[in-house]
Amino acid sequence: MAYCRENVVRYPALIIIALMLLQFFSEVARADGMPVSGELTLFGVSGPDGQTTTKLDALQLAQFPQHTYSVETPWTNDETGFTGPLLRDVLQTFGVKNTENGELILRAHNDYSVRIPLSDVFKNMPILAMQRDGVLMTIRDNGPYWLIYPWHQDKSLRNEVFYARSVWMIKSISISNGNNAQ
Repeated sequence: MAYCRENVVRYPALIIIALMLLQFFSEVARADGMPVSGELTLFGVSGPDGQTTTKLDALQLAQFPQHTYSVETPWTNDETGFTGPLLRDVLQTFGVKNTENGELILRAHNDYSVRIPLSDVFKNMPILAMQRDGVLMTIRDNGPYWLIYPWHQDKSLRNEVFYARSVWMIKSISISNGNNAQ
């Protein structure tokens, strides 16, 4: 069948359906591709614009010194290399200091959340992993961000308390000094 303008006019519903399917599948691909929106929201920090909420994307987080922890976890089959910045370094950039009564609330895309003493981030040095074995993580493989502790360096961290704090699919972190929970 040769192309003619009449065929295009004759099948407008097919064209509309095709465009809708294209839009649908591009959204699905985006959700499974590079970090969801690519943003990590930090509540309770002073951002460059003075606001108490700031958003960081994977490119901004990649500007921090990167650390790789090669660890065995309860969720991976073998030793896995996780790479990302120390969460401490990210928080210090926004003026967060180590306080005994401060805490973080990490929230995941699947609505899991956990409270972590702020002092834990400074003492135990978990990373905000963005890569798993050298590949950027997506939601499908527990990304875009996963809090990983240095279990390979400190065996005392290998327990249910720290495993529960190892949140994956992180979308936001709220910071509180103990008086101003966000």
